Amino acid sequence: KAQELHFNNNILEASAVSDAALAMLSLRKATAEYDTGIAYSKRINTSLHLIQRYAALLAQLSSDSYYNDFGENTKDLCTNLGSAVDSFNARVAPQLPPSIGGVLVQVIKIAGTGIVRIKQAKALKKLIPVADTIIQTIKNNLVNVFSGDVKQLLESYRQSFESDFQIIILSNPSRIDYSSLHMYATTISDFAAVESLRQKCTRLVSKMAAAHQEIKESLAKKENLKEMFGATKDFVTDATQ
Repeated sequence: KAQELHFNNNILEASAVSDAALAMLSLRKATAEYDTGIAYSKRINTSLHLIQRYAALLAQLSSDSYYNDFGENTKDLCTNLGSAVDSFNARVAPQLPPSIGGVLVQVIKIAGTGIVRIKQAKALKKLIPVADTIIQTIKNNLVNVFSGDVKQLLESYRQSFESDFQIIILSNPSRIDYSSLHMYATTISDFAAVESLRQKCTRLVSKMAAAHQEIKESLAKKENLKEMFGATKDFVTDATQ
């Protein structure tokens, strides 16, 4: 959304250029900046996708439902998570440790034998400690991005829009009409909504990581498994919001 707002502002700038060649140059610049921003957004989405894949596996391993294809479904979910880890490491730094793949193999083996509830408990004990590395790495990455680059970009985009609107529209009475004023009000409202979402995402990511760390610590203390299953379900709910 932020990139769309900036893209629209670049078009506003281009509209003020009287020379056709310069206007086209401005539009090409706008398109290039938009593409760069989208690529940046995709890196954030890679992190969120990885969280969702892990949450799906965690939901499987803490489910109260008993079914015959538990092992096969767990294998599929582990494969999906492994692919998400590879995608993350290809796009984001710092990378996640390669040992995660070995743990997923162990989880698959555990899921293939024994009573379902016992398999779930064993698999969680294998998965959660190494998965905490995934969650904390993603949290650090996203918080840094949301609190740093994204915050600065949003502020820069908003200031640029307000400055351009003042110069291009408000300083030219012939351009002031319902349409231009409506565009201004809508854009400012959109910037406020995106900023609110940025703050919300920062809080939720931190909350999610803290909740997962608590699960890891509870597991290390060998606390009641029933409580641990409940905690994992709460984490899954937060992670899939």
